[in-house]
Amino acid sequence: MITKESVDKALGDKDTLRENTEWALKKDVFGVPAFFVTVNGIMDSRFIFGGDRMFLVAQRLGIPRSEAFGSPLRLFPTKSSPIRPKIEWFHDFSSPWSYLSFTQIDRIANEHGADVVPRPILLGAVFKSIGTPNVPMFAMSDAKRNYMALDMEDWKQWWGGVQLVFPQGFPIRTVNSLRIAIAEPKVTQCIYRAAWVEGLNVGDDSILAEVLAKNGFDSKELLRRAKDDQGLKELLIKNTNEAVQRGVCGVPTFSVENGPVIWGQDRFNVVEDEVEAAKQKGTSARL
Repeated sequence: MITKESVDKALGDKDTLRENTEWALKKDVFGVPAFFVTVNGIMDSRFIFGGDRMFLVAQRLGIPRSEAFGSPLRLFPTKSSPIRPKIEWFHDFSSPWSYLSFTQIDRIANEHGADVVPRPILLGAVFKSIGTPNVPMFAMSDAKRNYMALDMEDWKQWWGGVQLVFPQGFPIRTVNSLRIAIAEPKVTQCIYRAAWVEGLNVGDDSILAEVLAKNGFDSKELLRRAKDDQGLKELLIKNTNEAVQRGVCGVPTFSVENGPVIWGQDRFNVVEDEVEAAKQKGTSARL
């Protein structure tokens, strides 16, 4: 039954909804869920976006990493095993998020008894294939782009104070550096550090050559191969095409034992669970 009281309540709820929405817009909220944390009566000047960032909310509330909700959710405990699952790591030197994953991937693999299989890919070609802007952050709203910068700062701190500066000339062209990383995977570390710690434009062949030579590699031969070795060119194209076929939409992306793709350095908890699940399956299969 419709009564005057129910009509008044509905109108009041509408006003409250409008006021809440207007308040959120003034705070540059661009999606839900968004959390504002108040400690000792003082609200944070910024918000945390996404249910997958609840551990950052917990951090701001003073909950340590060792407590429940203090870290990204894990389903399986870490156990020792003679089985070493393989983690495919699709990456491109052009991405700051890919760089953040580089700073953690080897540590996480070692802690869980897994092996990393690097898969350099051309991120721009992936974006073109799936209809994504070549530099997604340039196509974002100001509110979302500003939040992404804050989120990146959160992750830098979460990973122990990782250094990260955007390289000169960003976005950088990484075709040759990716081909070289396929030819000689050991260059991966020095190229990522040159781009995202030293801020160098490794898309410039002369700068790339200096980086390689400074780190003890035959820069002349590696660059020659990057430009002339058809096999290397085809391997990079193969990696990229396979990434698209498997549903990769950005970097970093991971796949454990050829399982489902896991996108984002903020999904390492899922990667860890997939590794532990693969170890359990392998153990069961052997039994």
